[in-house]
Amino acid sequence: MDSNPWKVLHEEIRLSCPYFDVRQDLVSHAGQPARPYHSVRMKQRGVCVLPVDQQGLVTLVGQYRYVLGRYTWELPAGGAPIGTDQLAMAQKELREECGYHGGQWLRLIGGDVWGGTSNAHSSGYVAWEFEEGEPQPEPEESLTLRKVPFATAVDLAFSGEVTSLISVAVLLAAKVQAAQGSLPERLYELLR
Repeated sequence: MDSNPWKVLHEEIRLSCPYFDVRQDLVSHAGQPARPYHSVRMKQRGVCVLPVDQQGLVTLVGQYRYVLGRYTWELPAGGAPIGTDQLAMAQKELREECGYHGGQWLRLIGGDVWGGTSNAHSSGYVAWEFEEGEPQPEPEESLTLRKVPFATAVDLAFSGEVTSLISVAVLLAAKVQAAQGSLPERLYELLR
């Protein structure tokens, strides 16, 4: 079913910042009475990177997440304005957060984050055979890097220590594609 049952009667931005708008629209669904619908409209797209070094170790990034109110472990990730090349954005984030650059890249997954309340979208990549350098985090990023075997990173996702859903999705996409034999041979060898 492709038809749109929603009719927008009025759009109103209630809050705007460089990263997103919060909207309160007046809508009608399938001819029903009008009602308010609140949503977050992102001005950026997200990316997440699974970096696998020459020893098959995955780098996790630890940081205190203000909004969550706790310390997290996740894959390197970030965002950039909609329309920015996502691969270039992923490469920039990996260089900033881990100091890694160059190498081989493969897009593993992409999709909407929470379609009922936001138009947020994120893509996940795997990087390998990269060169290691010095991280260059943004001023408000206090990061800790932790290297673990790929299998351990997947276990951390299942145990709830890695809670970023895009990180979990990228780790599981790599695991599934490795099991299916659909990854490049060298990457497959590193993940085993």
